[in-house]
Amino acid sequence: MLPGSFCGKCHHSNDVTALVLKETKESGEHWQKEVVEEEQKLEVVAERLREAVEVQQLEVMEGQQREAVAEQALKRVVVVLVVLEEEVRVMTKTSWEPMV
Repeated sequence: MLPGSFCGKCHHSNDVTALVLKETKESGEHWQKEVVEEEQKLEVVAERLREAVEVQQLEVMEGQQREAVAEQALKRVVVVLVVLEEEVRVMTKTSWEPMV
């Protein structure tokens, strides 16, 4: 039987089928729109997470740099203390020695 044609028994079934197909199409379009909106929301969340991770990575790198600078400064202080200790040792040794 051709689309749109009907017989005496089932002429209503073509109308019902058309209505169901129309509603199914509209429902599918609605859900597709919902899915697109949810995907957009997820993309926004994903972008925010990427930005947060980048900020955290920068903070970690800055912390590591500060730590490295502090470590270098500490090493310089240790060197200065060693030199001062040696100078004090030399000065106390010579100051207690009798002058000839």
